Amino acid sequence: MRNRWLAAGITIVAASLGAELIAAGEPEGLIAVEVASGRRFIGQVDARSNDTVLWIRSDHGATRIWRPIQWDAVVRAVHEGRVLAQGEVLALASEAPAAAQRRQRPVARETATMAEAADERLGFSAVPRGITFDAQLANWDDDAAADGLIFDLQVVDARGRRVPVDGTVEVQWVAVRDRTPWSGAYRNRHPVQTIARWTRTFTAAEMADGATWQLPFQAVHPQYDRSWRPAGLVRVKVTVPGYGTWVASRDFIRTRPYSPTRDEQARVTGSPFFPGERAGR
Repeated sequence: MRNRWLAAGITIVAASLGAELIAAGEPEGLIAVEVASGRRFIGQVDARSNDTVLWIRSDHGATRIWRPIQWDAVVRAVHEGRVLAQGEVLALASEAPAAAQRRQRPVARETATMAEAADERLGFSAVPRGITFDAQLANWDDDAAADGLIFDLQVVDARGRRVPVDGTVEVQWVAVRDRTPWSGAYRNRHPVQTIARWTRTFTAAEMADGATWQLPFQAVHPQYDRSWRPAGLVRVKVTVPGYGTWVASRDFIRTRPYSPTRDEQARVTGSPFFPGERAGR
């Protein structure tokens, strides 16, 4: 009997905690969508959503990203602390405004922490000590082909806080190219080759919140040229005059979207795209 009461108590507490987590799980005014793979997407329901595909729209600085999600992959959609049915989700659909908007949630703090006050007195604050970055394959228009990388960069101090400084970033995307009959010109070259290379400058104002860029594909596009393997490495070099240079890299960055169906379509027809699809080239 005691064990049954204990189990019932744990169940009630777990349900209560779960409800609190759902309620606090998404920012105000946005919807949080959990999919079968365990991933979670937060944004707004876009007007292109229908009974087959849910389109989630999110803004990252001046960049807007649309993510198509098949409804049969959706586990749960939460809005303002409430789990919604499909019809309720579609009722939230809206058109994208003309320009992407940066979402900021101000944090009010009356006084600095003791550590921050000590840093300021000793002159340690606002001194860049490293970088953090994120890069992912993205499609920022409405065709079927990926367009390039969404690249986020932050310059940070020794405590991991963003530092507003001027500088330059060089981004190199490398991948392995297989020796196939249609890549014969590369047969005798090193298999690890550069897909694209970009250089961007940034200002202290941009780095106050971290900078985001759209880096479009250049001459090489692995979704069309299947001799490139589907993942590569992004190497970043950041130079901040007067402070130094930092180099970092990240592997397993997709060079084309994961799609077994399109892979089979490309194997059979030579193209991953279906008749009537806009592919951007």
